[in-house]
Amino acid sequence: MRYRGNFWDDAVPEWLERREYPGAWPPADAVNPEEWCGDPHRLDFTDNTLLPLRDPGAACEADAACAAVLANAGPRPPYRQRLGMP
Repeated sequence: MRYRGNFWDDAVPEWLERREYPGAWPPADAVNPEEWCGDPHRLDFTDNTLLPLRDPGAACEADAACAAVLANAGPRPPYRQRLGMP
């Protein structure tokens, strides 16, 4: 699995063990054990930006690429109008 050009703050709750790869991947006993698939394998993290935990929103707004992701997130313009969104 490849993760390229992403932005995240990597906030991991205290009850989760920090792993060698980014993100909060819950251990088997934290979810339904019968549905557990195991740890992820063959992860590729390239050209990603780790936002500071203190104020990730402000850091994202200050980064043009991250701000563009937020600006383009959500429903496309025709649907935004139907939903009464700006």
